[in-house]
Amino acid sequence: MYTDSYPYAQSAWFYYQFLMTTLTDHVGHATITPNFTNDDRVEYVERQLAILRDMLDGAEDCKWIYDALIEYTMALCLMEERDPQSDEKEDFKSWLGELRKLDPFRNGRWDDLEKTLLRS
Repeated sequence: MYTDSYPYAQSAWFYYQFLMTTLTDHVGHATITPNFTNDDRVEYVERQLAILRDMLDGAEDCKWIYDALIEYTMALCLMEERDPQSDEKEDFKSWLGELRKLDPFRNGRWDDLEKTLLRS
């Protein structure tokens, strides 16, 4: 998936999102990864989150990374049937701040997302 334009290639992120949905969505994974237990899925998502964090080194201006970090951190919380922890909420605030700078045309989306992520 890595190319010279990656991590900025939008189509690569959409494909990545599709692949990740097969793990994070309890319906989709049954057909594509039928032998994965929930623990396997959680472990895979945790590894992906670590990779995404590493990608920020040198690509801090890539909105797709922040968007994926938020999406898969929330997916992890759902998979583990828990609310976001305080450190995850701090990460959400930071990532949303970067998204507001990188993609100001979607400030309304970021505001709505912040309300959803930081409630409770």
